[in-house]
Amino acid sequence: MTGNDINELDGDAYRAQLLYDADGDFTASLSLDGMDSERLSYTGDAVTDSFGVVPETASPGANQVSMTIDPLEERSIRGSALTMDWDLASGYAVKSISAARDTEIFYGNDTDYAAWDLVRLAYQDSYTQLSQELQLISPDADAFIYVAGLYLYQQQGDSLRQLSSSALAAQLFGTDPALPTTTDGTVDTGSYATFVNGSYALSERWKLGFGFRYSREDKQVDWRIDGRGSGAFGTAIGSVQDERSDNHFSPTANLSYAFSPDVNGYVKYSGGYKSGGFNLDFVSDNDLAAGIEFDKETVDAYEAGLKGTLWQRRLGFSLAVFRADYSDYQVNQFVDLGGGRTAISIRNAAEVETRGLEAEFTYRPTDNLTLNAAFGLLDAEFAEYPGGGAGGSDVSGNKLPGVSDYSVNLGVQYYHPLPSLGAELLARLDYSYRDDYYNSADNEQSRTLLTGESVQYGWVDGVGLVNARLGLQSDGESWTAALWVRNLTDEDYLTQTSRDFFGTLTHFAGTPRTYGIDLGYRF
Repeated sequence: MTGNDINELDGDAYRAQLLYDADGDFTASLSLDGMDSERLSYTGDAVTDSFGVVPETASPGANQVSMTIDPLEERSIRGSALTMDWDLASGYAVKSISAARDTEIFYGNDTDYAAWDLVRLAYQDSYTQLSQELQLISPDADAFIYVAGLYLYQQQGDSLRQLSSSALAAQLFGTDPALPTTTDGTVDTGSYATFVNGSYALSERWKLGFGFRYSREDKQVDWRIDGRGSGAFGTAIGSVQDERSDNHFSPTANLSYAFSPDVNGYVKYSGGYKSGGFNLDFVSDNDLAAGIEFDKETVDAYEAGLKGTLWQRRLGFSLAVFRADYSDYQVNQFVDLGGGRTAISIRNAAEVETRGLEAEFTYRPTDNLTLNAAFGLLDAEFAEYPGGGAGGSDVSGNKLPGVSDYSVNLGVQYYHPLPSLGAELLARLDYSYRDDYYNSADNEQSRTLLTGESVQYGWVDGVGLVNARLGLQSDGESWTAALWVRNLTDEDYLTQTSRDFFGTLTHFAGTPRTYGIDLGYRF
């Protein structure tokens, strides 16, 4: 234990923007941003020993950990974007968006979660990204309007990860402290896409929306793993030089009908995809031989809804029912390295089905008072996932990790003019409830340890939270000042349960009551 505060963050960030306007026919906007941060990362509270077999006893109390080093995360991010707009004499417009971003991340952790020194994890990732988008925008005076474009993207990602073992680990597991287990590699990604989105007014009440996006993405990997010193951990030794390509045509179509000037109904279909890739992490010989590649994920989504306003626009509402069917759904899995050790790998579930309902309401009984309410129901499950559970079990029919069956959000906001200050008083109170959910495809709720005790694992309880804000805002919105508090009632709750390299079971606690002051000035 070092005595330092976990989750402590020190950072600096900046953002600047320059706008050029040539009498409205041509405008250009250049934005620059950056961030440097250093954080003692919160890696969860251990609830078992390092190997997940008996309850944790070394940690002194709640929200305290017993580790030999501070978990450290350092980030450096730089970005820029240039947006240029031309209004042509024909009524068409052309837009160009050019962007670049560089990201460097260092992370180090005592992955045994104990005061004894077994292994330490360190990794350094860096990404360089360039993108260019060109758009042709049709005149908006006709019944038929559209945007057509081309998108180009290039990224180089470099990754270096090391597990360093101690003399104690050498005695227990036969590791070699002089030979850290290392993964090192680069993934080059190049992609392009062409797209069209538009609509056609069929009549005064009917409107047809349409679009498509054709994408191609190519990835090349050059990666090595050196587990010569891993001993009983059984980490692989080898290299991968490979490439993969994904092509996908994603259409979208919607049909809307205006029941009145203030109420519209619609039906919609859209397709999409998420590209495949490579798992560049610690893997066993068997997993390396089987291949570190995972496939693209595709989805077909359907939605129908009703939106509008009533009672002289004092009541706004949005109602929607939806369904989405996923193929080759990408999901994080724990991969067994032997001897209780695990690594996280992205695998493809055969089919996932989600269906649900969302309802949102905004009501203004007076000009100064606004009430908000939102409700959501969601059923998400693995329709087909043989071999996706622990030990290769079939988890078809299990619920999707991280998905609650229902959620509720309520809010009230009040404005009060203060003419003597040239400002308005703003008071806001929000309540949100999130139902319980699972953390893994196995849909576990607890684990029984060797002592016979049971610890919560794989499942997170539902929780309701209250946030509040009280502030002043000038009439011209040139300055603001506000007091805020989150988790007003100081609820104790979890956001995740997890399992680390040796099998340590951990709980991630939600943020306790926090409060602060926001000051803002626009010039």
